[in-house]
Amino acid sequence: MVKTEIQSRTLSVIANVMGSGAFILIDRLDEIAIPNLDKWEAIGVGLTYTGPQKGAMSLWAPTSFMKTLCANMLGADDESGLTTGNLVDALKEILNMVLGNVLTEVYGNEPVFDLDLPQLLPAKTISTSTANSFRLWFSAEGEPIMFLVEIEPPKTK
Repeated sequence: MVKTEIQSRTLSVIANVMGSGAFILIDRLDEIAIPNLDKWEAIGVGLTYTGPQKGAMSLWAPTSFMKTLCANMLGADDESGLTTGNLVDALKEILNMVLGNVLTEVYGNEPVFDLDLPQLLPAKTISTSTANSFRLWFSAEGEPIMFLVEIEPPKTK
């Protein structure tokens, strides 16, 4: 499986999980709308995995999006009572859901992967892309969000 196929499958999984798990519809973000990373006020969470292959995924989003995400996931009618901890936990949970589904979509049901606990990432640590990584930008609730995916292509037999 080539990187473009992994990207395509990842895009589909992200759209499905965001829609069904958080009731948020997303669209690909036009390249011209991608924010300047040095000025973008976003919070990031990351999750690594090991197993037959290893990798990581992170999700970066502004607080305004995180409030909607959290309220939707908790079924809260009012965002005012949500704490920063609630917002970060919601971001971690949606990332966990996305990565679990991406691994199944890319590698199938057979291999077993160990997912570490999602972690809050230090501000402004959006890593640069490597050969096996890619960024996926979306517009969600009118805000830019970004998934950074570091995934090895499945080994051919």
